[in-house]
Amino acid sequence: MISLERLGVWITKNPVIIIAVAVLLTLVSVHYAQQVESSGMTTESFVSKDSALYQLYDHLYQENFGADANVILIEGDDVEIV
Repeated sequence: MISLERLGVWITKNPVIIIAVAVLLTLVSVHYAQQVESSGMTTESFVSKDSALYQLYDHLYQENFGADANVILIEGDDVEIV
């Protein structure tokens, strides 16, 4: 119990070091999180292409998101068409 009290006293006396370590660990974790790659995360890896669930999913996906057009919506107060 005494060692935990010492640790608490040290943390209380050195808040700048604690904050610096927290910021450093956050930056390191963000750096390494950017290097994580997801591979093999496709629908086919979870559900067989022959199943009814996959066929329904594929139909709904093509119906809702399978369009070739891109829509850009810009909203503003003063829009000028040139």
